[in-house]
Amino acid sequence: MRNRNLKKSCIKIDANSLSLFLLYASLKCMEHAYIYKEGKILSAENAHISLFDLSFLRGFGVFDYLRIYQKVPFHLFDHLIRFQKSAEAIGLKLPLSLEEIETIVEKLLKYVPYSDANIKLFLTGGVSNNHYLPQKNPTFLSLIYPFFPFPKSLYEKGVSLLSQIYERPFPTSKTLYYLPAIASLCQNKKKHADDVLFLSDQEEILEAGTANFFAIRENQILTPKRKILQGITRQIVIDLMRRKKVEVIETSLFFNELKTFEGIFLTSSSKEIVPVSKIDDHEIPFHPLIKRVQDAFVDYVQTQVNFVDSLISSQNL
Repeated sequence: MRNRNLKKSCIKIDANSLSLFLLYASLKCMEHAYIYKEGKILSAENAHISLFDLSFLRGFGVFDYLRIYQKVPFHLFDHLIRFQKSAEAIGLKLPLSLEEIETIVEKLLKYVPYSDANIKLFLTGGVSNNHYLPQKNPTFLSLIYPFFPFPKSLYEKGVSLLSQIYERPFPTSKTLYYLPAIASLCQNKKKHADDVLFLSDQEEILEAGTANFFAIRENQILTPKRKILQGITRQIVIDLMRRKKVEVIETSLFFNELKTFEGIFLTSSSKEIVPVSKIDDHEIPFHPLIKRVQDAFVDYVQTQVNFVDSLISSQNL
């Protein structure tokens, strides 16, 4: 039976660190997570995947993640298109149309009691008879779980990054393969980094393990252009700031330019816009332009939610 007291149990969330917060949120989310699989919505503890699925055996699959604000899926169509392209890039075909997946998202939103949520869409290689190559039937899953606001300090003090030479295979696809990022952070726990910053062999800045990278220099916003995941939030920020007459340049950036950056921030669907306070041993100042980006994004999200709400209201008249 679904717990409708979730909202009362988590009105306020406090955490001394990002890692502590993530641990707390993960435990709470597991209690209220639901999964769509093969036409059924199941609680997370009752949903299962075969040990012979290639996602488990070989890490073969793709996913996408989107935020739900006040029951409104944020840029759902953009995420569905990226999900489809990610699958195609590694040779998988969606077993459902994008319209059918949209309907599944709507069913999940109606099923759960909470208004702010996270949704993940998964497509794996499916069960493999030889435990290596995909057969005919990929596995589609959709996971929904409550969203807990990140600590306010995250957006004021920022996060720290650990640089690593690594170029993701299939960089434009959101794959299940996160080994390099996870291994690097685990092996360097004493450095207390929140995420990794991937660099090419030539030390060209690419992206963080879970976010896109932006730098500020001479009141211009700079962001890597190639060998990266084309983030939905990344593109929204580019469009928003250009509309506000801020020059945004997609270009090649190199690690040896780090000291010339007056501010750095990351963008992602989960954390939105987060400043970077440190990369390796280099301290990064908080640039006022980052606050402008944060405020512009918050306003944009609310505008989108209000638009959808008004549209639904007019249809119900």
